[in-house]
Amino acid sequence: MYINNHFEDAIGEFIRRLDTYLHLQIDVIRHLMQKEDWDLFVAVIRSPDSFQHTFWDSVETVITQGMDNASPKDIRRAEAVFSCYESIDRELGEIVSKNGEERNLIIMSDHGFGLLRREICLNKLLEEAGLLKFNQVNSGRRVRNQLIKSISLRFSTRMKKRISKFLRKQGMARSIFLNTLEDDIDWAQTKLYSLGQFGCLFTNMRGREPMGTVTEGEERLAMLDEAEAALMNFVDPEDGLPVITEFHRREELFHGSQTGEMPAAVVTMRNYSYRGVCSLTSEMESDSIIRRPHADWDELAPTGCHRLEGVLLMHGPDIMQAELSVRNITDVTPTILRLLGFPGRESFDGEIISEALESKGETGERIYRPLVESEHCLVMEPSYSEAEEEEIRRKLENLGYL
Repeated sequence: MYINNHFEDAIGEFIRRLDTYLHLQIDVIRHLMQKEDWDLFVAVIRSPDSFQHTFWDSVETVITQGMDNASPKDIRRAEAVFSCYESIDRELGEIVSKNGEERNLIIMSDHGFGLLRREICLNKLLEEAGLLKFNQVNSGRRVRNQLIKSISLRFSTRMKKRISKFLRKQGMARSIFLNTLEDDIDWAQTKLYSLGQFGCLFTNMRGREPMGTVTEGEERLAMLDEAEAALMNFVDPEDGLPVITEFHRREELFHGSQTGEMPAAVVTMRNYSYRGVCSLTSEMESDSIIRRPHADWDELAPTGCHRLEGVLLMHGPDIMQAELSVRNITDVTPTILRLLGFPGRESFDGEIISEALESKGETGERIYRPLVESEHCLVMEPSYSEAEEEEIRRKLENLGYL
């Protein structure tokens, strides 16, 4: 919205900023790689994600229809995505050549991409199912919500931080930036609520939430059955097909001592071609459950959304050519540790991608690099004093993380 409102060529400005951001990231990676020797170097490049969230519809158009049949605007937007990948490929090639072929390289994405059809107000859908109740929005909260939206969309990140800092100094932050979850939901009559954009549903649990209404056990399970029946029946009026195609209870997805803190359920919205809205404030401004994402952003409205299928590439002296089966993202960490010479750990969810690490000698036996006896490096006990932990906690609070 900010770029749309302040630049005549919004697409061009968006591309320019992301290109600048990309090359800044590459420069930082190159600088840190050369600064000192390292055994493991991890870097995240965000620009492809931002480009594809915005320009994915044009990418699909160019791929399916071809350059000759695509509009000049679609070609421009798609070429920005292709150029981003070409820049990364070129820069990584130079980095690898300068650091020598003795280094192993792993390139992975934490997700893939596909078309984003619509956004769903999941809390409104839960309200329609009788599982959540909103408080009546009075004029004061409506003004506040509009102000939050205006600040979020029209100002730069730096300006928003300056405004927030000023409000805190004036003691006004609480009166304007109220927690919408606390103020806009009637918790005494709410059983289930949604947080985030990717279908995470949380139970208003007795004993855990301040105004919990649902008891663990049969009552929670019956409530989830009710929620599944209601949500799976919701259809997109545009094509009459169900929006929510999978309803997973937390026991199907999570394990471990913190399972009880995980979402009670996670829904999949037609292979992630739909997503939830970004905030409760945004949901309450909508008159309908389903809507186009950020239509007021015009040419920079999001058109792409995540998919489960990502990319994994491996190259280096300890990696052999292999046709990999479908792998889980959790397999990457134990594989990296194996390349570093550390023994496997039973606590990891993933498995070593052994078919890419195996090599054979003349006799046909498998040859592995010797394991390094360094168990003391694998488990690090806390070494902070109480005073140091209190100082860390105070700094995190000042930064807004606690």
